[in-house]
Amino acid sequence: MAYYERLVMKRISVAKFGGSSMGSATAMNRAAQIVAGTKPSLVVVSAVSGITNLLENIMKGKDPSEIISTIKTKHLDLCAALKINPPELTLGLLKQLDNFDFKATFTPERCDALYSFGERLSSSIFFELLGQAKLVDARKLIITDDTHTQAIVDYKATAQAANSEFGTLIGKTTVLTQGFIASNKKGKTTTLGRGGSDFSAAILAEAVKAEELTIWTDTAGIFSADPRIVENAHVIPRLTYEETTEYAYAGARIIHPSTLMPVERNRIALRIKNTFEPNSPGTIVENSNKTKLSINGVVAKKNQVLITLSTPQMSEPYGYLAKLFGLFAKHSISVDQVITSETAVSISMKSKMHGHSELLSDLQNLGDLKIDKNIAIVSVVGNNITRHSSAARRIIDAVGDISLRGLNQGASANVFCLLVEDQEADECVRRLHDRVII
Repeated sequence: MAYYERLVMKRISVAKFGGSSMGSATAMNRAAQIVAGTKPSLVVVSAVSGITNLLENIMKGKDPSEIISTIKTKHLDLCAALKINPPELTLGLLKQLDNFDFKATFTPERCDALYSFGERLSSSIFFELLGQAKLVDARKLIITDDTHTQAIVDYKATAQAANSEFGTLIGKTTVLTQGFIASNKKGKTTTLGRGGSDFSAAILAEAVKAEELTIWTDTAGIFSADPRIVENAHVIPRLTYEETTEYAYAGARIIHPSTLMPVERNRIALRIKNTFEPNSPGTIVENSNKTKLSINGVVAKKNQVLITLSTPQMSEPYGYLAKLFGLFAKHSISVDQVITSETAVSISMKSKMHGHSELLSDLQNLGDLKIDKNIAIVSVVGNNITRHSSAARRIIDAVGDISLRGLNQGASANVFCLLVEDQEADECVRRLHDRVII
């Protein structure tokens, strides 16, 4: 019987625990209890909270000696609090970290090599705590291209590697591995970008044909708005893949945006739950044929820059937008929102990108350039929003006297975007949450 045919006969589940779930003895014990109670087929863990930032500080030129001392102390103190002897694997990794060459230039390849210590250290301790599990290095499971710090996954090679490494173990014992890290076909360590542990879990869930992926974090699920801004924000019990994708790209930090691609492709049910409140239902993301209008939540992405180009060339029959977006591609810069008229186009992007002098120089050749800083994109997320004129009226009426810098009722039926000043974003979110959530 083929491997994939055998998988259908078993319930395959994947659990991912984030940095907050690895960040203390209390949190790690809770995570271990969840694993013991739910018996997932595969467990993916992040680095201990704060460790990746510390490693990144070394890459930015800060004194490594003090940082390495802090990292060692954190992990050894964690072992002591868990009442376990530091595992040999943990001690070996700390020794490797001590011997890392910090004087050499930090190329992207060397950055990935240093980044990898975070997840390898946390998983070595969690493995000791679990007792009954099989630890497999994620670099043997997730195969990528040669791009370092933001590698692109080779899904076919990953499926083959994952099935080869632990195909026979699935359903028999819990397999533990790391998020964020991977390797190219030459065996060199790569990483999937900051926050990529969720993505790792989704990649592996697809590889083993899992039926369910649970992201365990420090929040109760996906909220209708940021609870720090809106007091009566609530957990949304059910969402579609499309709605959740819009949430992720709109700025909700609950889940890495790329996570949705593998789970939606394979219709894997995605749950988002709180490690510290495991009995709370959380949010479930699954396939749905919803046709009715629903407005579930509001998300703000602040600190954006709005670049506007005005030129009669916009009225040319073809070619202008191709030239424009070709420049963004040339400089490897992604954009968030695009709003066009007959003679102007406005593009929003992360604020740190607007200082790209070469891009701005190129853009000036295409028209009159205007740059507005401190812009926020406020996204209203739901189902069939843009297919109901009543929804647009309600959204605009709810904003009231807040000055709008732009509107984007785009190709997706799941999101309606407003551009406002950063300083008005929170009030905009509160009004929309109060008046349009259905």
